[in-house]
Order: sequence, then structure tokens, then C-alpha cells
Amino acid sequence: MCGICGVYEFKNIGKVDSDVLIRMRDTLVHRGPDDADIYLSGSGNVGLGHRRLSIVDLSENGRQPMTNAAEDLWIVFNGEIYNHEKLRVDLEKKGYNYHSGTDTETLLYLYQEYGQDCLDLLEGMFAFAIWDAKTEKLFVARDRLGIKPFYYTYQDGRFMFASEPKALLEHPSIKAELDEKALYHFVSFICTPAPYTLMKGIYKLEPATCMQIGEDGIDFKRRYWTPIEKNNNDVISEADYVRKIDSLLGEATEKRMMSDVPFGAFLSGGIDSSLNVAYMSEMLDRPVDTFTVGFSTPGSEQFNEFAPAKVVAEKFNSNHQEIAFDTDSILSELDSFMEHQDDLVAHPVCVPFYMMSKATKEAGITVVQVGEGSDEFFIGYERFMSDLKTTDGWKWPLYNRLPRFFKNLAYQIDKVLYEVKNPGKQNYFRPGQEYLRRAANGEELFWGGLLCFPEDLKVELFTDEFQSRNKGLDTYRDVLAPMYDEISKEFPDADQTQRMSYIEMQLRLPEHLLMRVDRMSMASSLEARVPFLDHKLVELVFNMPRDIKLRDGAKSALKKASRGRIPDEIIDRRKQGFAAPANNWFKNMPEEFERALLYSPLSQAGVLKLEFLENMVERVKKQGGWDLHAWSIFMLAKWYERWIVNAK
Repeated sequence: MCGICGVYEFKNIGKVDSDVLIRMRDTLVHRGPDDADIYLSGSGNVGLGHRRLSIVDLSENGRQPMTNAAEDLWIVFNGEIYNHEKLRVDLEKKGYNYHSGTDTETLLYLYQEYGQDCLDLLEGMFAFAIWDAKTEKLFVARDRLGIKPFYYTYQDGRFMFASEPKALLEHPSIKAELDEKALYHFVSFICTPAPYTLMKGIYKLEPATCMQIGEDGIDFKRRYWTPIEKNNNDVISEADYVRKIDSLLGEATEKRMMSDVPFGAFLSGGIDSSLNVAYMSEMLDRPVDTFTVGFSTPGSEQFNEFAPAKVVAEKFNSNHQEIAFDTDSILSELDSFMEHQDDLVAHPVCVPFYMMSKATKEAGITVVQVGEGSDEFFIGYERFMSDLKTTDGWKWPLYNRLPRFFKNLAYQIDKVLYEVKNPGKQNYFRPGQEYLRRAANGEELFWGGLLCFPEDLKVELFTDEFQSRNKGLDTYRDVLAPMYDEISKEFPDADQTQRMSYIEMQLRLPEHLLMRVDRMSMASSLEARVPFLDHKLVELVFNMPRDIKLRDGAKSALKKASRGRIPDEIIDRRKQGFAAPANNWFKNMPEEFERALLYSPLSQAGVLKLEFLENMVERVKKQGGWDLHAWSIFMLAKWYERWIVNAK
């Protein structure tokens, strides 16, 4: 796990400034505190920078940027290739001579041998760039599920990339400016869908995407993987699927134990993290180091999962640590936390995840396994099941057959009736009204596992001036419709669970959940690995027939694969998502909360309606509620102040 950056002056207008490249590189020191280096091409038009977190082959032989024997290929790489030793055997048979035990060297030789097709051979998480001095081409790629980040910008004959936007801001050609189009979509999902970021001109490479840059700029950008199996006629039983899930998950966990440094697991007490610990316990000759986070401030107890986590820890005799934070300690970390939120994910749980990662690193652990990615493919969220129930019933399909005029009329009547019954009350999200709006506009029902500000509420949130400047923006048409078009084209027979998983795989999973994991763990130089996102397991579960996937309810197939491996009380307990007591935090920082929402630079920038913000502040102070909405705007205000107003 590392931090990477680079500059390619593809029009040869100037040369790469080594001092600037080093500054870019060293903004990523938290991603790689163990070593650092740069490469400058002979002509000076290419520079690569690398910060190293040593995990496999801790010697200097693993230093990057790394080159091949001919010194005509140079690589900077962030991530882990879990099958690198197997791939190495084949490469050595072909005559490649190794100088290290790293997966970086294997990746470099794979590209030398197979070119872009090397991506099909990789098992792991990665973001990398390879400079080919012979062809003067730069090839870059991001892993299949988007576990590792890759940001880039190109303008005026220059292409630049980095693991985080802050590195790009060190280049004198980049000015931090708010991208209002990205902001419009951000408030829907509290993250920015790729390729957008909140910074104008800075983009993120989509998951499972590679790109080549040459003397004329971007030669191509293509998607190289999808979990969809076309013409898959194999029919296997539920028992076969359960056995295969168990086998693949065990293999995925074992692969992700590849490390020359201490490793452990985050344990929430849910099925996913408990399974991680169960498999790890079978494969280790020592107790697993496990960590659970919670809150010690009175009134926050319902957010804790200490009790179920303890059941699992005792079952597997893990070396278990409970990490509890009070509100004051959390709020004291907000400024340092914001230093790692240059690509903002505005969910409250980012803060405890950040603090748990910090405590885990302080305990001597460098690598952890986490449970993200399971619910998106096994269909584990209540929102998923609720939307499936709606689309499966007779009312929604019948209603959708009505003429659009009648559907729009029903939507408008519902809005008026609500406003008459609730004068002056802000309606932050009412599912019934939102479903009527989607039907009236011919939109798909499912928008993802989390929606913060729906389209109706954006009209209340943004100023008239903002809406006038950005007339025509539409989150469904601009973001979601292209994803639905893709799966309809690639997989016209996809069932609703597959369509849901596809939307999550393109949007919330990589740009919210996985970026939360990556940024908050790497802030403390801690590498997080995700067994449930082994691409072979994802392919199996994505293509599993719906009647097997959900035969006995949400997450049915995984629960059956878990029986006998983890305690039944963990499998059968009601799902408790990772949450945080944001309202408690607001009550303990009334002045800071009010300042950020009402008097911060963002509030003065003519973007958000002051009346809406005042009503939100009063509601939170007097009644509570609106946690996610208030926290997202609070974080947005702090992000704007730190990364736009005070960027340099």
C-alpha cells in the first residue's frame, strides 16, 4: 500500500520540476511513511513519485519507482496483487530475472509480457501507472471494484495523477475551485460519483477502467471488466452455491493474509466481519488481533456493537480490543480528520472509522481485513428489500403503466396535500412522495443504498442563483440513467437484484464505502483489505439466481454458508449498520455547528439558501433529527473552508 503521483508533459511544452514532484509526493507521506523516491525521464517530460508503506519484501529492493532490466518501463503502484507468487513462477519460466520479492516487480513484468491484457490476470486491489519510454505512452489503471483510488487532471498539454487530490494541488497549474455540477450530485449521495470530484478539473478514474496517454493526450479510456456472465447456462443447486461461496470466501481471506508485517481484523459483530475472523482463525497458529469501535458518551449506547463482537471474539479466542471514544475526543479530531477529506465522503461514521484506524495502528497493526462489499451483492440492506417488495408487488407496475400526465398530477397533489397538512415544515425525505416523483419522471425506483437530498429538496437547499447557473442538471439523467443503460445493454435479462448490485458497484460501493475505508485507514498508514470483494466471489454472487440468493430473505445465501462457522446468534440477529451519534456531537458543539452552517465561507458564497440552513439549525438544536443531512452540510462547509478557501 502506497501513495503514487506523476506528471506527463505530453506536448513537451516544458519539463517536470523535480521540486514540485517531490512536494506532490510528500503530501502522501501518510500513505507511505517507510520510503520515497522519484523518477525523471531523460528528456524531462515525465516524472513519477512514490511513497512506500512496506508490507511485502521490506528491503530496499522494493523501492519505487521501479524499472525493468532494459530501464525502458517504469512503474508506480499502490495496492496488493494477491496471486503475484503464482504469476511470478510463469514469468521466471519465460526468462524474467527478479531482484525483489515484491508484487510490484511481477506487475511490471506482466505488463512487459502481455501489455494491457495483464489486467485480466491480476487478483487484488490496485491503482498504478506505467511509463513506456520506447513508445512514450503512459498506461494507468484502477482495480475492478475501485478499492484503491486514482485521481487525475489534464490540461494545456499536461497529464497529472495522484492517489489523492491534495497532491495535485501542489502543482502550480492547479487552482482549487468548487465544481458546482459535482456538488449538485454530491448532496444526493454524500460522495461524488466518478469521474467527478468536488474540485473543478480534477477527476477520478472509474473502477475497472484503464487509460493510455500519448503525445496527443488521452489515446483511449476503456472498461476492462464486468461481473456479468453472458450466456451462462450453468445451473447448480442452492447447496452447490453455498459450498462455492464458503470455498471462495475462505480462499479470498487466505490471500489477503499475505503480509510481512502484523495484521488483524475489524470486528463489528455482524456476519461479514465475523466470517473474516472465523476464516483467519482457522489459518493462523496464533489468535487473531481484532478491534471493535464504539462510543462512551451517555446516550450513544445504541450505536455500539461491543456485545455481539465479544461473542465472536470469545468464540475464536481472538486478541480482542474494544476502542471507545467520547464526544469530546471525537470533536477534537475534526481538524486533523479534514486533512484526509480532500475528496469528501460526508457520512458521520467516517470519524469513528478514522479514529479506530489510528488506534489500531498505535497497537502495532499495519494490515486489517474488513467486511465491506457483502451487502451490495448478497442483498443485505433493508432499503434493498423494501424496494424489491415495491417493485415485486402489483401496485408499482400497474401504476407505472398509467399515462405520464396522471402520474405527474398524482405527484403534485401529494405535494400540495403534505404542505397543507404541514405548513412551514421542511420535508427532508418522504419515500412515498419520492417514489411518486420518480414515477412521474419515468425514472427507475432504485437510486442506491443511500440517498440524502432528493431532487425536490435540492430546490429548497440551493439558492436561485446557483440553480440558474446550473440549469438543466438532473442527477438521475446525468448519473444513474447511464448506469441503467449500461446494464440493460450488456445484460438485458438481469433481474432486479442484479440491477441493484450493478448500480451499487458503480456508485456507492467504490466512491463512498471503499473510499471511506481507504482514506480513513491510510490516514494512519494502515492497509485495509476486503475479502468479500474478491472478483471471483463477486462474479459468482452477482450471477446467482435471485430465487437462490434470497430464498429465505435478505442475505439468505451467505447466512447459509455461515451456519456452523460462526455463532447462530450472530447470523440471526437483526442487522445493525455502522452508525454514529451525530446529533450528540451537534449538541456538544453548538457554536461550531452554527458557524459552519450559517457563517462559513460556503454559506457566504451564494450556493446554499440561508433560510433553509437556519431552519435546519433550529430543528437540530430543538428537536434533533436530520442527522445525515445536517452532518453532510456541516462537512461540506468545513471541506470548502479547508480545501477551497485555504487550499494553499
